[in-house]
Amino acid sequence: MNFSKMISENAKYLTRSEQEALQKLFTYRDELNYHHFTITQIAEQLNISSTTLHRMVKKLGFSSFTIFKESYFSKDYFDDNYEITNSEYINGIYYTYHQIESTINDELIDKINQASRVIFYSMGMNAYIAKMFQIKFALAGFHVEQYDDSRYMRVSSRYLQGDEFIIVLSRSGNPPELVEAMLDVNAKQVFSLLITENTASPLSSLATKTILIPKSQDSDINIDTRINYHVALDCLANHIFSRERTNNE
Repeated sequence: MNFSKMISENAKYLTRSEQEALQKLFTYRDELNYHHFTITQIAEQLNISSTTLHRMVKKLGFSSFTIFKESYFSKDYFDDNYEITNSEYINGIYYTYHQIESTINDELIDKINQASRVIFYSMGMNAYIAKMFQIKFALAGFHVEQYDDSRYMRVSSRYLQGDEFIIVLSRSGNPPELVEAMLDVNAKQVFSLLITENTASPLSSLATKTILIPKSQDSDINIDTRINYHVALDCLANHIFSRERTNNE
């Protein structure tokens, strides 16, 4: 199993501190050197507890730190056609793409294609991304709805049917409005997909499936575009629409 596949399947078991440690390893990847990649060196360089690193490696499914190291620097981490750059922005997009590609499977695609309705729940900046993909799914022939107001999310979640599909976008995984809606989703056993930057969260524990993406970079100059969410949904949509076209041929 490749590196990104192991992370996508096991990241949900990480605590918040372990999640932050993993995020730092991706964010500062271009500053880390293979020959100096030891627990002691990383702990000092990235200000991470060595104990946290040990636990993170084990929970991700690696039997030793050495195997984790080899996988981390392996060319399989990214496609051979990709060249790793010193740009956190570009590396974040690459990582998001490979996380999505390693997470998507036939069961997930079939669940969405067979759903009587696809519903997006999101808030804040993520609502703009959700609205964009609401239109994209609708143009592809899906019955799709999008909610970013807590009042309408509350009503929607109470009347869900078992054959519907929920997609949740949340940076922190903690908004109480989304958690309240997802409690109903979980209770009704409706399949839900969470795309988030934090797997150690209430939403992650409630979602049927969680996809971890890199943290969005905020700055005073460049307003956060949530590009990773766009990339994640675009990859997912391409798989869904491709399968739908194949089934209709």
